[in-house]
Amino acid sequence: PLLEKESFGLAIRSSAVHEDSETASFAGVFDSWLGVTDLAQCERRILECWSSSWAPRAVRYMRRMGIEPREDGMAVMLQPVVSAISSGVIYTADPDTGKPWQFGARATLGLAVDLLSGSGVGDSFRVEWDTGAIIDREIASKSSLQAVTRTGLKCRTIGESDSGQPA
Repeated sequence: PLLEKESFGLAIRSSAVHEDSETASFAGVFDSWLGVTDLAQCERRILECWSSSWAPRAVRYMRRMGIEPREDGMAVMLQPVVSAISSGVIYTADPDTGKPWQFGARATLGLAVDLLSGSGVGDSFRVEWDTGAIIDREIASKSSLQAVTRTGLKCRTIGESDSGQPA
């Protein structure tokens, strides 16, 4: 196995120059993988991730956003996958208002695979940076979650009584 101590494998993800910039998000544009456990698969996925910066959908998106593709425009990150009760992303400036004194957060139950690709449903929070006070929250009704297991990523149904719980 690639990671002796980590039974959930590696996440192989893009880190592109223009990704998550002020004008473009790239959510779901580049390829990424979770749970990679053997060296041959890891090498193949690294190349596929890097190559996705030149995929037709990526080039179309860059053109639409007025971004010039660059040969050295993407790095590939390898991170250990950990099991999560909830996960998400935090923005150091509110992504909806652009206010730098408010954080924006998007979160969901389980792994945020679908949320980060732009296809999933998640909770939204707006937080004051200096006090940590929650200014605004929208809790989404979630019907499923992505969970990591020793055999890979699994989609699990969320019961009706838990579907409205905040991540």
